Amino acid sequence: MYERELIEMIDNPDWEKICGKDGHAKKFVDKLNKTKTTQLRKFFNYLKTLKIKYDAGTMDENDVKRELWQIVPQTVYSYKRRLVDQEFADFIADGVKEITKYRGDEFKKKFDVFLKIFESIVAYSKEEKS
Repeated sequence: MYERELIEMIDNPDWEKICGKDGHAKKFVDKLNKTKTTQLRKFFNYLKTLKIKYDAGTMDENDVKRELWQIVPQTVYSYKRRLVDQEFADFIADGVKEITKYRGDEFKKKFDVFLKIFESIVAYSKEEKS
């Protein structure tokens, strides 16, 4: 449920509703039963590395989009192996679908927002798992 709200906010983020103590990121993490922090970090770090390469100019937009789409089956595979929840796999798939429909500066901006939302999820997962 909260996955959908998080994806919808990529276009017009309300950071208090996303990151606040009772925000969508926190509520999303609360619903994740199987997904461990290590799995969240694995996927977050992969996306963050893509962003760094894109910003540095070592990957162009089309290369990044291809890599983003390739992470979708990886999350499905992790779901099938019971390493992540379906909601997390949906978050990745829906997020990739949302950000890859943009081009140029708008793509870069949406990718940044998606990463910041994902970072909030990782942060709250650490709080929950402690």
